[in-house]
Amino acid sequence: MPLTSVRLTVLAAVLTAGMLAGTVLVWRRWGRWRFLARPLGVLLTEALLVFTVGLAVNRSQEFYPSWAALLTTSDPPPASYHTAAGRLDAWLAAQPSLLSFPWRPSGWTSWHLAAAPTVTVPADYVAHPSWRYSAVLVLGARPWALPALTGPTVLVNVTTTAATPAAALAEVLPGSLGRDLRVTSHRWALVTSAADGALARRVVTVGRGRFPVLAFVGVSAPAHAGASPRSQPHAVALPPGVLPAGIQTAYFPGVPTKPGPLKAALHWAAAETPPPLAASAAEPTYVPPEPKRPHRVKPKPSSKAVNHGPRQPRA
Repeated sequence: MPLTSVRLTVLAAVLTAGMLAGTVLVWRRWGRWRFLARPLGVLLTEALLVFTVGLAVNRSQEFYPSWAALLTTSDPPPASYHTAAGRLDAWLAAQPSLLSFPWRPSGWTSWHLAAAPTVTVPADYVAHPSWRYSAVLVLGARPWALPALTGPTVLVNVTTTAATPAAALAEVLPGSLGRDLRVTSHRWALVTSAADGALARRVVTVGRGRFPVLAFVGVSAPAHAGASPRSQPHAVALPPGVLPAGIQTAYFPGVPTKPGPLKAALHWAAAETPPPLAASAAEPTYVPPEPKRPHRVKPKPSSKAVNHGPRQPRA
């Protein structure tokens, strides 16, 4: 009979009432045995009453849904997160020296890109089949600059066009990459050139929680960020738009066609993403940082001379 069954509760109530009635009946009977029957009847009646009330409360609150849950004494084993193999894992294992390759997932032509994306996997990707890696999405970078920057993240380089939708890069591309490779689903980084700055803002907004890290290459920091655009040579104006709260942003000014700013931006973005996760580790969740409270500066005492009136002559 199930622990939360109504029949069990009714049966316990009937037994409690029966035990109470039996105790009352034998209270003045059985001679000397009544001194043993009285406390025994009272104790059994109280035990059945507590059991009946406990069954009623458990059925209402569902503390123990079954007898197995009630009788289990050992702690449950820690949660284990299974790592599913990607569709390209076997293909990469057959050629371990291949780190960078053109990626043509199903339906990628609907993303309206100038060419197929280029994917670069870490050097130890094949050696650790139970690891999941963070990803860095790069917009507008040259593919030849990516293989030399192989690290603990998966790099995806896309060459966009004016018709590339932000939803394709923020939602469809991560889903396709998650099926083909072992990547996490949260806390990716986005690196963009100045030409794709407006698109990167829309991608970060649409994919909220997936791209909490954003790096601009060839763009100087705005004036409100503490740096003057004029002090940065070869810097381009920051694309218009407002980023969502909690996005960690960095600016790497310089000549966008040279690999120096891109290399610095990729290293910074990869360092801001979580390290590879083992099969038993849960994926990190995106928690926006708390807004900083304004620091109150105490006013300094005035250095001006205070006129206390004419001096009194000494006696």
